[in-house]
Amino acid sequence: MRQKAQRLGLEIVEQKKISCSPTTTTAELVLDMMEEFRQQLVYRTLIGLITKNVIKPDEIIAAEAVEEGRVLRKEVIKVLLDSLQERLDGEVMFNGQKGSLKSFIHLQPRCMVSFLLKEAEYVPFCLGW
Repeated sequence: MRQKAQRLGLEIVEQKKISCSPTTTTAELVLDMMEEFRQQLVYRTLIGLITKNVIKPDEIIAAEAVEEGRVLRKEVIKVLLDSLQERLDGEVMFNGQKGSLKSFIHLQPRCMVSFLLKEAEYVPFCLGW
């Protein structure tokens, strides 16, 4: 495994942990991996709440809260967090498998590692609306 990782410009930091080469950072890879889920988790949840009038666009931002270091109203934060958790626990169908969105978030980095080690093809996470 160490030789495969080195051929790909990766470095084994600890047993079973891989970091990116100096030309890119681990943080960038993490952010890239997050992008696959942003639409399905964050945007879909927020748009759904606004479309169903659970949250009204003019009620989202709390002017008085900016001084406290936040932009969203406390009520909106609670509804949004509850909805995000519900979406994470909800079942979806991806790549012929059925599971929670949370389980696919845990699975995709492992698939990426298999791809980087040239053990399998990588299928980006993508769902329809």
